[in-house]
Amino acid sequence: MPRQRPTNCDWCLEEFYTDEEYIDDALYIRNANRYNGDWLCENCYERAREEQEDSFEEDYYEDSADSHYPGILSYSSKPLPEFYHFNELHQDLNINDGIVVSPGPKTFIHKNKQINLPYLSCELETEAPSYADLHNEAVKLGTATNHLVYCKQDCSIHYGFEIVSQPMTLDFIHNKTDKFKKEIDRMRASGWRAWDASNCGFHIHLEKKSFVNELHQMKFIYFIFNNKEKMVKFTGRNSSYASYELDYFLNVNGDEWRLEKPTIVKAIKNREENGLTHYNRNTAINIMPENTCELRVFKPSMRFETLVAYFEFTHCLWQYTKDISYFDIYHKKGLKNFNTSFKEFAMDHIDMYPQFVQRATNRKVFEETESM
Repeated sequence: MPRQRPTNCDWCLEEFYTDEEYIDDALYIRNANRYNGDWLCENCYERAREEQEDSFEEDYYEDSADSHYPGILSYSSKPLPEFYHFNELHQDLNINDGIVVSPGPKTFIHKNKQINLPYLSCELETEAPSYADLHNEAVKLGTATNHLVYCKQDCSIHYGFEIVSQPMTLDFIHNKTDKFKKEIDRMRASGWRAWDASNCGFHIHLEKKSFVNELHQMKFIYFIFNNKEKMVKFTGRNSSYASYELDYFLNVNGDEWRLEKPTIVKAIKNREENGLTHYNRNTAINIMPENTCELRVFKPSMRFETLVAYFEFTHCLWQYTKDISYFDIYHKKGLKNFNTSFKEFAMDHIDMYPQFVQRATNRKVFEETESM
């Protein structure tokens, strides 16, 4: 059973309580926030995070050090992205085992317009057992995955690091992430945790330029905010760091707001056209990064199949909101109901989204609720 221990905040000196528990001879400390070696109360910890987040720009493509850097990068480091996709013909010809890495995203043509493929990257925050050597673990993880992933510091993590992947196509995730899976399995078996660590999260980044237009992006965002109950059931996460309040997303939730509320499309266009910020970061979807949408709704896991289910859901929703008809939107409430045309679309493409369908089925996400 956890043991409570009184602790004083190193900043304001106020007393608060932490929970200590030994699991497999490793000490886990909960309800505590570690920042640059200091133990902080909740209020001081929030202030520290805000100061840290304000200290650098949220530009995904900002030039930085090479991603093949050994060890743990600083929180503000932004290695240049490398885009991973799978080429079955190259695999048949024994060319680099079918793995293709490019400095920029591949594209497709939609109505005579060049659109990026929906590359997906992730950030997995993890807590390590107290005996783990973090530097060696980070080097091992990067080397074993051929630098598909790298590790970064994050002040929300007590003892561990954030695992960040390069952008990948869904085909690549399905066919060429076996080394990534093997490392995650190894870490989980040796005591690393994410699911039961309340301070950890799992975020997926989706290329903004993979949306065919602002309407496509609006439908994608609108679906998330209108399906909180089903999303929470599927992802396992209901957190203030991933709020489903649309007014909070648009930054118009205060009583002092007197102007006409912007629409989702207006918020998207404002960011892209003149940098106006109508929205907050700690929402279900964060569109503040310059080149990606960040989905913050997922509960982290050290089970790789769960991560694949999250990737598949994101890709499935991207494809669905690109193709959905006006009939399905208005007559089937296709953007307000998880269980009508979206469920049908996922089931019709189960060969592409097997882990998503299996997880949604197991967690009874596709079942009708009593209120429907």
